[in-house]
Amino acid sequence: MVTATINKKIILIFIILIFLCINLSGCEEFEDAELKPDYKNVTVSVTAKVGIGPLEEKLLPDMQIEIQIIKAGAVKKTETVTTNYAGVTPPVTHTVQLYREQDIKVTGNLRSQLPQEYIDQGYSVWTYAYHVYTWDTVHGLIDWGETTSWSPTLYFTVTLEN
Repeated sequence: MVTATINKKIILIFIILIFLCINLSGCEEFEDAELKPDYKNVTVSVTAKVGIGPLEEKLLPDMQIEIQIIKAGAVKKTETVTTNYAGVTPPVTHTVQLYREQDIKVTGNLRSQLPQEYIDQGYSVWTYAYHVYTWDTVHGLIDWGETTSWSPTLYFTVTLEN
C-alpha cells in the first residue's frame, strides 16, 4: 500500500515537471508573437498643384480641390483646400493603420472652375486625379507596428483644347 502511494506521488511529480517544462519552454516566443501588431502605420501627406501645360508654365492660385484619403475602399479623411499664390495646396495629412493586402488611395477633385480668361482662350482641365500606395510597397519598407511616410502630389494640368 505504501509503495502504491509513493508510485502515485512520483507519477504526479513527473507530470508536474513535464507540464512545467512544456509551459516554460518557448514562452518568450509566444509572448513576442502576441505583442507584435499586425499592421503598419502610414502617414499620408498629400498636396495638389494646378498648372498650365505639362511643364506648368504658370501655376494657378485660388483653385479649390477636395482631397480624400481612402484606405481599403473606406474614406478616412476628406478636406477641401485652396491653392496658394504658387498654385500649390497645403498638405492634407492623416495616419492610417495598413493591414495585409490593403492599399491607400488619395484622390483629388477640382471644385473650382477655370478663370474665365482661360476658358475664353480654349483651355480645359482634368478635374480628377489620384495615386495608390499598395501593401507590396509598404511591406518591404518597415516592420510590423512601425511608421513610414507617403507624400504624393496630385497634378491638375490645364491644357489648350484642339
